[in-house]
Amino acid sequence: MGRRSSPLLSRGQPEIYRRASSERLGGQVDRAGVEVGVLAAEGLGKLRDRTSVGLLLAAAETDDVVLAQAVVAAVIDIGTPEETRAEMAKLGVRGQRAALTALGQIDDAQLKAGEILPHLVSADSNMRRTAAWIVGHHPEWADALAGFFKDRLLNKSLS
Repeated sequence: MGRRSSPLLSRGQPEIYRRASSERLGGQVDRAGVEVGVLAAEGLGKLRDRTSVGLLLAAAETDDVVLAQAVVAAVIDIGTPEETRAEMAKLGVRGQRAALTALGQIDDAQLKAGEILPHLVSADSNMRRTAAWIVGHHPEWADALAGFFKDRLLNKSLS
């Protein structure tokens, strides 16, 4: 894939790196430790450790945009849509947003309109923006989107 391997990984120490990364992400990441959290996320992404997807997405439940972006990049690098979907159900809105963003970028995720359209009316404005961004990259969802908005317009309980 054209990625350069970390010298740490090339010395045959991925388990040590994985453990250190997991311990850092599993703990409370304070403002001073965000850089370490970002490095831990990057390390787990480079290792393509399927078992760390839940841990990574849980770390996205943060106000820190840099850490959340590092988590999304790591989940994309790991590239496991099944694990990402399974973990998404356990998360709050920030973690779900990170998971959806990653799913939108994983080539073989086979994202469906039905997974995204409900988020267009989320109570969270950032989730709505993320859903709109993903929908904007899927012109093949035009019919589903038209049906979604038609149903919303015909719904008399909406004001």
